[in-house]
Amino acid sequence: MDALSRLEKIGFKRIGKWVQGSDGLIFVPDGEMPGANVLYAFVSLRAVLYVGKTARPLAKRLYGYQRPHESQRTNVACNKEICKQLANNNQIDVFARQEQRTAQIGTFTISEAAALEDAIIRDLQPPWNQTGRRNST
Repeated sequence: MDALSRLEKIGFKRIGKWVQGSDGLIFVPDGEMPGANVLYAFVSLRAVLYVGKTARPLAKRLYGYQRPHESQRTNVACNKEICKQLANNNQIDVFARQEQRTAQIGTFTISEAAALEDAIIRDLQPPWNQTGRRNST
């Protein structure tokens, strides 16, 4: 089973794609966007290139990739990689999965999205996650 099939099996769905506009990178959604506490993946030709999570609304997180500040290393690096892929006529789709539940251990809340992100990155080893960049939002 390929990497994208593994993500789709656990509930990831395509929510849109990246395009290169005259003013830079643009995310074009397929429809309504997921809210906060979301896992997302950048995919090209069924290859999972990057996996991240966000506690913020996903639209705000994706905007960070469109117009990254120089101090945002992950955003800058992913913006560069996305633009490179688009320049080579490779489509970059965005898939997402809304967090389903959290767990409570004592007074600590455990995020399913955070734990699942770690497992996905460890098992699938997306190339854009393997350069020492980690999504910290």
